[in-house]
Amino acid sequence: MAATDKKAAQDYLIREGLVKKQLIDLFPWLQENEKVVAKLKVYAAKLAQEQWVFTPARLREWYENRLGAGGKWVVSVEDLTVLLREKGPDYLKIELDEVLSPAERQRIDAVFPEELYLAGKKYAVEYHYDDNRFPSGTGDYSAGGGSDRTG
Repeated sequence: MAATDKKAAQDYLIREGLVKKQLIDLFPWLQENEKVVAKLKVYAAKLAQEQWVFTPARLREWYENRLGAGGKWVVSVEDLTVLLREKGPDYLKIELDEVLSPAERQRIDAVFPEELYLAGKKYAVEYHYDDNRFPSGTGDYSAGGGSDRTG
């Protein structure tokens, strides 16, 4: 296979199999990556900063960099399985600590709590990053929720 064909095949594997998660049943770490991406969106919502949001384009780039570091073309599920055997099962797993350190998360969480107490009642606080409302990636940085709200 020519290099341009291998590049196209790897791009397809990344885009369809990893970013769009068509291979999620074969590779459980894709589910874990999805959870990490969701957590990063919450931190982006809390601070109104997109730097931690893994958009599909950024996620594709992240996979491209990891696969490129492997030194081989990964153009099939078989190639991906071999790479993970060589590099370890977590090679393509996004680690939250790589993107946002525990100290940074602790600092952010101290300012943006998961619950508030008002007049003796506990209210849950949820932070949302709305991809549909803000397709440009600016995010919906509103807080909402509550266990005893009216209206």
